[in-house]
Amino acid sequence: MFRLILGLTGTGKTTEIFLRAMDCARQRRRTILLVPEQFSFQAERTVYTTLTGEEALSISVLSFSRKISSGPGEVWRKSASPIPPSWC
Repeated sequence: MFRLILGLTGTGKTTEIFLRAMDCARQRRRTILLVPEQFSFQAERTVYTTLTGEEALSISVLSFSRKISSGPGEVWRKSASPIPPSWC
């Protein structure tokens, strides 16, 4: 499922996405965060300081260039199931 999260600057869009992704990872669901290249380090740091052990292994932070370098369809095939309405 594809969802748009819309809002003005500073209204919590990024925070909402991170909270939902973290919830999915805590349930050990394969989770992918696709972020702009300049945001990838900060996103990884947030993930790995928030989650522990197995939870952190459930989430991948990718940028477009990292996705391309990982091979065609490699990550997407592993997570081919759609995200249900609850996001997890």
